[in-house]
Amino acid sequence: MRSSEVSVAALILTVVVAGCTVGPDFRPPHAPATARYTTPEEGNVLAADAGATVPRQTVVLGDKVTSDWWTLFRSPALDRLVKQSIADSPTLHAAKARLVAARDTVTATTGALYPQIGFGASATRERVSAATFGLHPDAVPLPPNFNLFQIGPTVSYALDLFGGTRRQIEQAAALADVQRDALDAAYLALSRSDRGQQ
Repeated sequence: MRSSEVSVAALILTVVVAGCTVGPDFRPPHAPATARYTTPEEGNVLAADAGATVPRQTVVLGDKVTSDWWTLFRSPALDRLVKQSIADSPTLHAAKARLVAARDTVTATTGALYPQIGFGASATRERVSAATFGLHPDAVPLPPNFNLFQIGPTVSYALDLFGGTRRQIEQAAALADVQRDALDAAYLALSRSDRGQQ
């Protein structure tokens, strides 16, 4: 084969292998284009029912609610209650531990993209018989036993030709996102102001 034929064959092989990536390429969905919590009709009905005596509730979109929102009520009793429930919650501690474990899984899974380096050492005692070489055992005297020592590094690398490792990393990252959201949900459940009314 000429070098041009080899180059064309290599190019075709590269294109074919690159097109064999495992699984779809995940794209997160776009956020909805919602600009308000209620429709204008619902807002008018609520305003009519409330009358002039009740102040109208408003939501300022884009403002960030502080994580310790209950302090805005300036109630020391409520402040103590929420802080105690957050500090002593086994649910919150378990959710934090699951998040740490999920993030560690992402780190460990990402390590599969890099070469794995190790070091090994072993010592064995062996015996070789002349019959192994097709000779009569009495014809050639061999040493009865010997020691075999092996020391050295090992390097291995798994090629991710079809994208399976990258898909595993995406999966681990998505599971870590789920655990982060579960932690947020546990925190929200503990700091809700209507806990005692259920």
